[in-house]
Amino acid sequence: MRTPIQHPLSVNVSCEDCVRHSTPECADCLVSFVIGDAPEHLTLSTPLAAAAEVLVREGLVPQLKYRPSVPSASQ
Repeated sequence: MRTPIQHPLSVNVSCEDCVRHSTPECADCLVSFVIGDAPEHLTLSTPLAAAAEVLVREGLVPQLKYRPSVPSASQ
């Protein structure tokens, strides 16, 4: 069993900056699956990220495959 998130989490996605943009993995990403097209920018707040995690865990949607082409300073 996973430990629930105890602190606010925000996931910022920019499909244009993703190393998987326009690859087969892009087509099988949570963002492409749910939105249908790659947005310029998307922010998943804690409640949305938690809901997406439940859907992914249950096999209802693919997981987020976003990987920035330039790692942020916090990574």
